Amino acid sequence: MYVVEVIEPKTLKKKENICCFMCQLEYPKEEYKILRENKKLIYFKWDTKDCDFTVLSNLTLCHECLFKMIKKIHPNEETKVKVLTEEYEYDLSFDPDATLDEDEEEGNEDDISGFFG
Repeated sequence: MYVVEVIEPKTLKKKENICCFMCQLEYPKEEYKILRENKKLIYFKWDTKDCDFTVLSNLTLCHECLFKMIKKIHPNEETKVKVLTEEYEYDLSFDPDATLDEDEEEGNEDDISGFFG
């Protein structure tokens, strides 16, 4: 099981930007706050010290890259992911067959409201 933590805008310093390690999607704190409140974007902190797929110890990933990375690591198997927020822990099952590849994207890919519960 992988454990990721939601990065809330209020945990960032006043003038700090947040950037996805993989796609380099970067926003200042205030813009990320607006996107997060409107359920358009979530950044995660992934402590990868105990994972065997990288030598990095911490990754900051946007929600899209998190799902892409998990799919790359486990392309043919369901993967358990624990998502930590300030108030809750969510145990999720990530099914790579249930996600769309870039070539298959349909509909409104900006709407991730289902992930917010």
